[in-house]
Amino acid sequence: MKNNDTELISVQDLRETAVQTSGWTEAQQRVIRKLLKEARTTSEMPELLRTAFNTKLLDGYMEHVALWPQVFDLVTMTKGKEIDFPGLKGIHVYEAISGQEKHFTGPVSGEATMKPRKFECLLGFTEEMLEDAEVDVMGWCLRVVGHRFKQKEDEIAFGAFTTRGASMNQNTNTGLNAAALESAIATLMNRTVTAGGRTERDPIAPDVIIVDPTHLYQARELINTSLTVTANIGGTVAAGGTNVFQNVLNIICSPYVDSDYYYIGKAKTGGGCVFLRRLMLQIKQWQDLLRDTENARAKARFDADILEPDKWVRTEY
Repeated sequence: MKNNDTELISVQDLRETAVQTSGWTEAQQRVIRKLLKEARTTSEMPELLRTAFNTKLLDGYMEHVALWPQVFDLVTMTKGKEIDFPGLKGIHVYEAISGQEKHFTGPVSGEATMKPRKFECLLGFTEEMLEDAEVDVMGWCLRVVGHRFKQKEDEIAFGAFTTRGASMNQNTNTGLNAAALESAIATLMNRTVTAGGRTERDPIAPDVIIVDPTHLYQARELINTSLTVTANIGGTVAAGGTNVFQNVLNIICSPYVDSDYYYIGKAKTGGGCVFLRRLMLQIKQWQDLLRDTENARAKARFDADILEPDKWVRTEY
C-alpha cells in the first residue's frame, strides 16, 4: 500500500506541475474543454488545433532564447524546394570611362544551393485524454515540444561550424591566447579572393568568437578582463593599458560546436552564415482509428549553412 500511495502522490505532483506550467487561464481552459467535448461528437478537432494547440506550441517555441540569430542571416523561402545563392566571390567593381562598354558585374546564380530540411514530432492524444479533457497535461506537452524545436534550430545552425570546419582558414597558432587571436584577425583582414582571372583583396573585420561551454570562462578571461599589455615587439615594449581585445569580439557559447576548436569570423551576411526557413512551426492532425488516438504532428522546415567558410578561422585549443 505504501508503494501505491507513493505512486499516486507522484502522479498528483505531475498533474499539479502541468497545471502550473501549461499557462492556460481558467477561461481558456473552459473553452478548450468545450472544444474537446465537441471534438468527440463532431469534427471540431481542426478548430481546436488552430485556436489552442498551435498557440501553446508557439508559446513554448518563443520561450527559448536562441543564439543563432546573432550569427546567421535569416532568408525566408516563399515557394519551391531549393534556393540558389549567387556566386558570392565573382563580383568585381571596375573603373568606368564615359562612353565605354560597361562590365557586367551581376552575380552568377547557382554557386551555392540550400534546401530546407523537414523536422517533425508526433504527439498522440488518446481518446481517454480527450474525453477527460486533460487540458493542462496537453498544454504542458505542447510547450515542451515547442521548446525542443527552438533548441533544434540552434543545434542545426552551430553544428554547421563542425561540418564546415575543415574548409575554413586554419590557424597555425594553437590555444585560446593573444597570439592565436592576433593571427586569426590578421588572416581575415588580409584575405584575398580570386575569381574571373582577377585577385582582389576582400578583408573581413571579425566580430564574433564561437566557443563551446568548457572554454567559455577562458574566453571571457582573455577578451573581457582588464590587463596591462607588456608584449615585447621588435625590441620595443608596448605601452601599458587595457586589454586590446576588449569589446572587439562578441563571445557566443554553444554546446553544439565541437570542443576541439573555436571559431573567429564575421556574423550574418558578412560571414556567409545563412539560416533558411521554409515553414514555421505548426501542427497538423489526423485520426488514428487503429490505436484510438488523435495524432497531432508538429513540423517545421528549415536549414542552416555557412556558404563561405573561408570567411572564418578555425583554431585548435
